[in-house]
Amino acid sequence: MIRAESVVEERSDYAQAVLIENLKTDPQQLEKLLEESVLSVSLYQPLVTLFNRELVWLKSHGLYEEAIVNTRDMLRPEPLRDAAPLRQTIIEYEN
Repeated sequence: MIRAESVVEERSDYAQAVLIENLKTDPQQLEKLLEESVLSVSLYQPLVTLFNRELVWLKSHGLYEEAIVNTRDMLRPEPLRDAAPLRQTIIEYEN
């Protein structure tokens, strides 16, 4: 996600072309939007709860060891904290 954010700064022409195509807008409208916006990439926070529930379900059905992806590893904050400490916010939700 950090790399995706850096594309906006490092390759702005490419990023703008992608945004124009995906937002179905013209360069003038995009320029106005960019002047008034801060672009960032983030993980939708309710996914943290979903991943945790999935892990509980896998364990309860005896499938955890067979799981291809460990959901806890997907959300490890340490690498992000090391790479960009000011960009990390992980919110723990109560069930």
